[in-house]
Amino acid sequence: MPATSLDALLDPIAPEIPKWASVILIDGPGDAPHFAWHHYRDSEHSIDFWPASVVKLYTCVASCEKLNALGLPTDVRLDFVTPPPEGRIEACRMFPEMCSGIFRESTNDDYTMQLRFVGLDDLNTNFFTAANGFTHTALMRGYVHDPPHVYDPDEPQHIIATDPVTGRAETVKHAWSGTSYSEKLGAHVLSKTTGNCSTTRDMAECLRRVMFHEAIPAEERFDLKPDQLALLREGRDGYTGLKNTEYAWGWQDGVQDALPDAAYYHKSGNISNYYLELAYVRDDKTGTRFVMALATESKDKAACRECCKAIAAWARG
Repeated sequence: MPATSLDALLDPIAPEIPKWASVILIDGPGDAPHFAWHHYRDSEHSIDFWPASVVKLYTCVASCEKLNALGLPTDVRLDFVTPPPEGRIEACRMFPEMCSGIFRESTNDDYTMQLRFVGLDDLNTNFFTAANGFTHTALMRGYVHDPPHVYDPDEPQHIIATDPVTGRAETVKHAWSGTSYSEKLGAHVLSKTTGNCSTTRDMAECLRRVMFHEAIPAEERFDLKPDQLALLREGRDGYTGLKNTEYAWGWQDGVQDALPDAAYYHKSGNISNYYLELAYVRDDKTGTRFVMALATESKDKAACRECCKAIAAWARG
């Protein structure tokens, strides 16, 4: 167990910029791991930063659960239909392609369509719950502004999910209640009513549950099937998952500086002056395993990279 606290570790790195971090150090056998939580200062409860593209992991998991509730397979086609009376298909996407696009290129279209599929009310009331490990998370907006992918919450949604093998189809309809879930949590970055918010603690917990699904108690597990776990973790059948170091954007390289041979599962994010990294790192050579959620408020990615490197070296011991 590292003797240095996260406060002492990260304070000297770009001390002039705000930082948020939560780290889970993991030891013990694969079927009974032990998780030790560490938070940088008040990161466990802080939502005063923009979570950017890291939240796209949330919609991937929530959409998988939605498909399972509908009794549909993962390899489903989603048709997004304009409101009546027109009823025109304006966008169509295979669900595994949507997840792959999010992990491969962090596509805003795929994230926004997943948000439309689940719906603001369902996502914020039925998925972002304490039972699912979320304490300070709300999503209120998509990341595209123009048709056909834009999510206008004031427009009723009509999505047809079809099993391409059997032809079975289920129609998902919903209309936003008008509730601002981010405002209830006290969010204020970009917008207190339509902003997205989350803590590094919630980010790390979501990834922990995805990566350690089989090893954690049943009551902590997301409703995910084996093929969905494979899609989210490694990718499958040509689709990209969390394990995609070839798509690292530069600031995550700090982890690989400290642990060059490690397996690396991650979802990055950046917008304006925020850089974020959410990663599960497993280095069999040194026995190092940890989950890291990190955010830095800076126009320069160097600070995020140095924090990633410091956390990886700290976890290695």
